Amino acid sequence: MTIPTESSSREITILKTFRAPIDRVYAALTDSSQISSWWGPDGYSAPKVESDPHSGGELTILMCGPEDFREEIHAKYVEVSAPSYIEVESEVFDGQGNLLIQSRHKFTLKDLGNVTEVIFNATATVYGPNRHIPLAGMYPGWNQSLQKLDDLIEVRLDRTIVIGRLISATASRVFQAWTNPDHLSRWWGPDGFTVTTRSFSATPGGLWDFIFHGPDGSNYENQIIFEQLIEPCLVVYSHSSPKSSDANFKSIVLIDEMLDKTVVSMRLVFDSKQKLEENIARFNSIDGANQTLARLDGYLKPVVS
Repeated sequence: MTIPTESSSREITILKTFRAPIDRVYAALTDSSQISSWWGPDGYSAPKVESDPHSGGELTILMCGPEDFREEIHAKYVEVSAPSYIEVESEVFDGQGNLLIQSRHKFTLKDLGNVTEVIFNATATVYGPNRHIPLAGMYPGWNQSLQKLDDLIEVRLDRTIVIGRLISATASRVFQAWTNPDHLSRWWGPDGFTVTTRSFSATPGGLWDFIFHGPDGSNYENQIIFEQLIEPCLVVYSHSSPKSSDANFKSIVLIDEMLDKTVVSMRLVFDSKQKLEENIARFNSIDGANQTLARLDGYLKPVVS
């Protein structure tokens, strides 16, 4: 093993609440097949996981991602106290045996009945000249992974569309663009669409009642009810249309700063896999969501400049 001389470290903490008993959450954090479903940021997968969850046991994860990304993580369970505490330390090497990352992850679980509070703490030391990049991605990467864990526990993985984009603005600017009608009217919707707002209240339980004007002159009535707003990092809302149940879904938007930009991860959650497929077939929603985030990026770029 070769340890490069250049290194930097970072520590993060994330608080997450899961609507499930503590034993269910503990199982999702330690069972091989379940880890495979949530490990890694959006766009990444863990096709091979071997987990032996006891103090001194081994954890091996093969993580794959875009552009032929492939990384094998070798980890050890430092301490396990089921179902309330898990501590793991891991190392990642490159193909020449050079140490790239050393990390330690701690999950502290608190039983709140049918709800479980998890405090996740991670420390990492990254080696090499480009070490600032994975360190900057720690928080958004783990925040997305824990959201995938929540998707697994809530049984919504196969009925969710996930769209992400790196936005050229601060998290605060992105949050404001998502919760202010003057901003929304300038970027909301796919290419060629415009918005007329009839009423707006960006508060938990608040309503945004608006009309979409399509490029062909068609009008579409829409309503959004804001469920959760945590500035500047989270927007959760329910979307509906009085004339089409195919347009009904819940959206979970994660907003995390990374270097001088912001990672936006948007989840569209439907009532069933069939409803998701019908929505894609009728509205081309994946392309529409990608275009919407591209418009947001284009709208905020001049402000940053």
